[in-house]
Amino acid sequence: MARPSNVVNLYINVDDGLLYADIGRTDLFQAGFIISSGIVLDGALVHSSLAELGPDDHPQYILVEGTRDFATNISALAAAPTASSHLTRKDYVDTEITNAVTSGTAGVTFLNGLQGTITISGDGEVSVVEIGQTITISGSPHSIPNALVGTDGITVISGVTIDTIQGFRTEFINASGTLSDEIDSDITTHATDANAHHTRYTKDENDALIGGTNVTVTSGSNTITIDA
Repeated sequence: MARPSNVVNLYINVDDGLLYADIGRTDLFQAGFIISSGIVLDGALVHSSLAELGPDDHPQYILVEGTRDFATNISALAAAPTASSHLTRKDYVDTEITNAVTSGTAGVTFLNGLQGTITISGDGEVSVVEIGQTITISGSPHSIPNALVGTDGITVISGVTIDTIQGFRTEFINASGTLSDEIDSDITTHATDANAHHTRYTKDENDALIGGTNVTVTSGSNTITIDA
């Protein structure tokens, strides 16, 4: 009977009461497994006992991609990585800015707008409260909307905490001038009218009752007495 090609000669050795199989290499493996064509068919090997193979130095032993955690910090670069290619397949970019969702969150101290506009909105009023600090808007270019804008003769002067408004709209000025001219004209016309009531107004005209034939009107402090 011909010898099968996948048969391996094993030389049995005993060391410290343990049975070992020597397959022609300088290292010894603990017996208790079956090898065929270099493949373990039965039993188990201690991973760290394999020749020239440490506990964790070959890629085949890595778990499913993306499921293995790093045991320690990664020191792949002298400087901090800034692109995913700096640490292959680690997807690490330290400049990545994500959207900050702060709804219902208190104590937000910093928002970075490098990726675009920061919008503060709400169902009700949105207020910026200054508590003993200064609100500073900096950077260029930028624009700050004016709460009040002057126009048509109105000047808005911004102070530290107040805005002062000076002037009137042209429509007000024009209307005021027209009304003033009309009043002056009416007074002039009235003053030159000989029949106007004010030019012949006398004390006697102010009496409520005037005496006549056989009637005497005596004015007292609060009463008027009529004598026949």
